[in-house]
Amino acid sequence: MTETHAHAPRYKWMDLTKFLFACLIPFLHVEFGENAAIECVGQYVSRLGVPFFFAFSGMMLSLSVERRGPRLALRRFLKRIALLLVVWMLIDTYYFCINYSGWDGLRLVQLFVFKTPAFLWFLTSLLVATLPFCLIRKEKWLYVLAALLYVIGMVLSDSYAWFFGEFAWYDRVFLTSRNGLLFAFPMMCAGRMARKMPFTRSTLPLLFLAFVVLFAEIAFVGRKVSPDADRSMYFLLPVAISLLLVALKNLDSVCAIRCDTTFFSDASLAIYLSQILFIDTMNIYLIHTGINRHILAWLTYIAILIVPSTVVLFLRRLRKKDCSR
Repeated sequence: MTETHAHAPRYKWMDLTKFLFACLIPFLHVEFGENAAIECVGQYVSRLGVPFFFAFSGMMLSLSVERRGPRLALRRFLKRIALLLVVWMLIDTYYFCINYSGWDGLRLVQLFVFKTPAFLWFLTSLLVATLPFCLIRKEKWLYVLAALLYVIGMVLSDSYAWFFGEFAWYDRVFLTSRNGLLFAFPMMCAGRMARKMPFTRSTLPLLFLAFVVLFAEIAFVGRKVSPDADRSMYFLLPVAISLLLVALKNLDSVCAIRCDTTFFSDASLAIYLSQILFIDTMNIYLIHTGINRHILAWLTYIAILIVPSTVVLFLRRLRKKDCSR
């Protein structure tokens, strides 16, 4: 871990982990066809990416709350996320016009409030989750509320619909349990807990055990639900992600990375938020050109990784030139 100019910690191994997850998440969305290896990576590794992003955000925001106070930390975080949301909604305007031009007003409001499309639900969920995260003062009640909301989310989720039953009324109104209160907020609290947890001798054995049980849970749920079900919420997920953050935090102390990893952090967000543009563009304009579908899928995947990373690299160099003048 290093200190930045603003005296905020830079967890470099976490930056690299975020980038790795960002590179693997498209395996869930690009149509590779029947490919057991990609399906395995998607369900067992890629699914952990967004929960990791939420937990890392909670970890860093909790540090900001301690240093600046809850209200100032809340304002700064909301301003930054809201700006990102506006910018990416403008970038995704073409996607929205193609996919939702025929929707009526009520359905559009419902969609953008409860399940923002084009993977922007990550940003809107952060906006919602940040409010209770910063404003609930007593940490004990924060964790109790997070656990309660996550259990409710599990009950309402597709992952355990085979056990708890389906709640059609909830799906009609809220569209998904993968939202700011039932998913993002508990995962952010897992990150907050990880920031305060010390690394001990038992951390790595517990991490190994948590992921073994989590993977077993993923495999078990995969046999119970349909292939197109939203398998995003698992009981062991917050525990496994929290322990992973603790281990990575310790790794910065015992095996420091000397190079600047800010690029990987910036690129991870760009890759995640822009992937739908490449997927839709390839599907609309190139799918009828006669290109082999497997080749098209890999071209799409490569474009998802290279183009946003290149843009981020260009903008970073442009900013450095401006600062040097």
